[in-house]
Amino acid sequence: MGATLDLVQVARARLGIDSDKKLGHPSASLGPLPDALKSFVDEQVAERGYGTSSEYIRELIRKDQDRAQLRSLLLQGAAS
Repeated sequence: MGATLDLVQVARARLGIDSDKKLGHPSASLGPLPDALKSFVDEQVAERGYGTSSEYIRELIRKDQDRAQLRSLLLQGAAS
């Protein structure tokens, strides 16, 4: 759980989201983004069937976790 929390904190920091704001409301979670990035996120939400920008962001975090785990496993395998 600690690693997951750290990734969420990193994502919040990169997006400029206060830790006490919820990610579910687009204006609260995406307000600090430049217009071009906000438009991109909005397009991804609409095109990929996410209900909210929060769902999209969580999916990005999950994919990043998967990549990090796979990289770790590959490095462990290469070192053995």
